[in-house]
Amino acid sequence: ANQEILSLDNVTFSNNGSYQCIFQNIAGSTTSSIGLLTVYSLPVVSISTTTLNIPLGDTISIICNGSSTPMPTVVTWRKNNTDLIGFPYIITLTNINELLATSTLTIQSSRHEDSGNYDCSFSNIYGNTTSELVIVTILESPWSVQNIQISNITSSSFLITWSPPLFTGNLPLINYSISIANTNNQSLPLPCSSSIVNNACVVSPIITSTNFTDLKPVSRYYIQIWATNILGSSGKELAQITTDETNPGSAVVNLYALGYNSTSIRVRWEPPTIPNGGINYRLYQWIARYPFNVTNLTSALLYDGGSTTYDSENLAENQIYVYQVIPYNIKYGLVGPISLIVNGTTHEDIPSNSPINVTAIPISAWIIIVSWQPVPIRDRNGVIIRQNVTYYNSQWIHGNTLQVDGSTTSVLLQGLIPFSTYNITVAAATIIGFGPIADTVATTFQAVPSTSPLNVVVTPTSASTISVSWEQ
Repeated sequence: ANQEILSLDNVTFSNNGSYQCIFQNIAGSTTSSIGLLTVYSLPVVSISTTTLNIPLGDTISIICNGSSTPMPTVVTWRKNNTDLIGFPYIITLTNINELLATSTLTIQSSRHEDSGNYDCSFSNIYGNTTSELVIVTILESPWSVQNIQISNITSSSFLITWSPPLFTGNLPLINYSISIANTNNQSLPLPCSSSIVNNACVVSPIITSTNFTDLKPVSRYYIQIWATNILGSSGKELAQITTDETNPGSAVVNLYALGYNSTSIRVRWEPPTIPNGGINYRLYQWIARYPFNVTNLTSALLYDGGSTTYDSENLAENQIYVYQVIPYNIKYGLVGPISLIVNGTTHEDIPSNSPINVTAIPISAWIIIVSWQPVPIRDRNGVIIRQNVTYYNSQWIHGNTLQVDGSTTSVLLQGLIPFSTYNITVAAATIIGFGPIADTVATTFQAVPSTSPLNVVVTPTSASTISVSWEQ
């Protein structure tokens, strides 16, 4: 008997079918019974894509096809080599025909943790086949920046630095934005160094530090910083600073000097409208002389301290004094603008001295001329408005007081008693009263007797003599 063998290499599904063999000789032919050939295989798996970039919150959908004989009956989906089972994964398996099945993995409202490597596998009775990996990337807004630090704080500037977000949303950053607001929550249109826009602070993503300038001294500011990619911005990280002190930005206001009495002046002022920190004051005083508006800041220092009132004492009476105030920063000693000059005058007082060089010269038996020089200017303590000249003779109890104006420097004493000594005083007065007296003495000239002797008696004492007697 003869035996024939049909060999088929690298069979495919096209080799499926019914096969018969036919033997022939001279007598005829004989056909065998039908032999059925069925080709079986492991599943052949294809995937719809190998890369997916999905914005956060959008739906993820991946389609996986499997074909085999017999038809695949089991599909398994995995993420990072872990089987996906249950919520939030929706897995469907659909038989397209007797050889082909398709499965879809759906994740609604994608989350950050849905990024990863996905694959699917189909199984039949002969085994299973796994697809290529599908790399799913969830695109998000970046996370917040880190490690905010503020340094180099001055009265008008500061430096802010930060570290990039730990996660940039699987996208490159576009920029960093930094806003600055005052205590009234008013956003300030302040540019910063390296800003790529005007009137705001927006810097390149490769920059992680910037300077703010043109700030106000001793002011609190609130800073927010955030990162941005094409999908959106990160949360805003908050920081706050208070700028440093500096010299006062304006002079004191409402400075005045008021005579308190004849030897003191009270000086008052109000703080600068722009103090720029803790301040003290230097008060300067000098006597008004021309040019009276030149300050000697060394010799004229009167007061250094924090009060806004000062009583200057032991001053000269009726004297004009000039004052200026300079505010300065306590922390750094930086001085502010000098105030305007004001003056104050002590009140008048009685003269502290008398008229000087008083002389009394008799010019007859009945007249003495009294002359003097005015009270020295430094001792007048006001305006000399009147002067008294007093004369008195104690022998005859004779005298009087003559009052003259403040400019008179001589007077005639008339109606005096001849050959009599008079005590004479001169005193000057301001509106407050009389000061010390200056005194002198003078004696009038002699004169002929004004009457004859009294009670003249003539008595003969002999034939050739007489005695005469009288009373003075």
